[in-house]
Amino acid sequence: MAGSRPGRVSWDTVRIAVRREAARTSMRAVAREIGIGPAALIHMMNGGTPYTRNGELLEKWFLALPEERRGAGFEIEERMMEKQLEGLEGQARDETFRIILDAIVQGHRKQGTRPPEWVHWMRKRGPSPPLPPDTEEPSDGGEPKRNGTDA
Repeated sequence: MAGSRPGRVSWDTVRIAVRREAARTSMRAVAREIGIGPAALIHMMNGGTPYTRNGELLEKWFLALPEERRGAGFEIEERMMEKQLEGLEGQARDETFRIILDAIVQGHRKQGTRPPEWVHWMRKRGPSPPLPPDTEEPSDGGEPKRNGTDA
């Protein structure tokens, strides 16, 4: 599997962090910050395995990110939330994000149980920005693809 790297940070985890950072700035800015070319970063974001040196730079960049910008191991939960917020932007996205998390917390309160840790992490972190314009989330749940291309 392209994202599986036993004993190391998975590429799927790095892709989520890159996507989040690119939404805050741009894919080019993230590539520049990492120290690789934009084409190499797009290749990795489209599911490709980076060359050794690029992989080392990606991993070093990822590990230097503050914890709240890394993903904290909640990649599946984050992807599920992104799917729920698909198509929403700005205030509508932020409000819907809070409503979903509040509903989970309320359900656990009514039941007398504790919400999962990812709920607290997401509340602290806030909603991920929408995907940057040069990538899109495929409907089949696979890896992001560059608009207009098949990788």
